Amino acid sequence: MSSQELTKKKTFLYDMVTADVFGFRNVKRDVLVIDMQERLRESTGRDDGSFTTAYSQRVVYTDQMNFQWHEDVPQELRNLQEFWDMVQSGKDEVECYLYYIDSIPNYVTNAWQKVVDDSHVIWKPSEQRPVTANAGDNDPNSESAKTTGKEKSENT
Repeated sequence: MSSQELTKKKTFLYDMVTADVFGFRNVKRDVLVIDMQERLRESTGRDDGSFTTAYSQRVVYTDQMNFQWHEDVPQELRNLQEFWDMVQSGKDEVECYLYYIDSIPNYVTNAWQKVVDDSHVIWKPSEQRPVTANAGDNDPNSESAKTTGKEKSENT
């Protein structure tokens, strides 16, 4: 992928994990998600339903993760770093997938998925931006503008 793609920095797990997630979904990455999902199903012989799709999406759309664990963090959370190191070092895709299934608790999965989903929210204009009630309000020839003009000239 292009290193010029926009990433969004998001934190999760009590700010101990920072992920750079590719900011917008696109066809190129979605195809990679589908390909990974199909390879995993075929290679493992497992049908893990939508989990495989969501797993593939998290892996494909996450550019990097950094970890700063508190001293007393349980190993089950730290397993995410072990998993990510496996992915980044190019370990076999099936080995990474099976490690993830066996070692990563659901609440870690849910937190990571939320970060990816939040990164893919489509831009919306600011709520502070003024909203025009109807198009005629900005038209100097509209009835409301003529009334306002009359009121001003009568009051002067």
